[in-house]
Amino acid sequence: MKKSLIFTVLGIILFSTSTWGGETEKKVYFSSKDNLSKIVLSELVKAEKSIHIAMYCFTLKPLAKDLAEAKRRNVEVKVLLDEGQKYSKSSCWDVLVEEGIKVKFHKSPGLMHNKFCVNDEKITLTGSYNWTENANKINEENLVAIDSEEVAKQYEKEFQNLWTGPGIIEIVEYSTI
Repeated sequence: MKKSLIFTVLGIILFSTSTWGGETEKKVYFSSKDNLSKIVLSELVKAEKSIHIAMYCFTLKPLAKDLAEAKRRNVEVKVLLDEGQKYSKSSCWDVLVEEGIKVKFHKSPGLMHNKFCVNDEKITLTGSYNWTENANKINEENLVAIDSEEVAKQYEKEFQNLWTGPGIIEIVEYSTI
């Protein structure tokens, strides 16, 4: 038992130093004491080049409007959602598309259960936090903001794999007709 605990601790130490390397600033937030949507917004407004999001569930219209504002600032915004969001009445993917934001849905045997956002290939937001009203007001959620180009590159690579990989359903345009 003690040996396995020692190996687990050593593994965590090795992982955190070899995978993240260099200078990494991490901030941890919890819904029980922090306003997670406000923290996400504070990161979105800083983006200058790109915001790439892989999110299982996205129903917070205020954050959708914030992404639209980023697009108006000429920030490239791409959002990848689980296919189930395409059929959810509370999902705000249509608001995103209406604002000219590229949205794709991921279809696979399981869920596209990621919850991450990469800003300017520099800042990564990840954790259990879906961008939903329940996550804001009811659920116990966490969010980690990581300021590391090295970490962001790993998440960006995964985003690109998902964005262009098999099982993608793309919404080309939105029409209110």
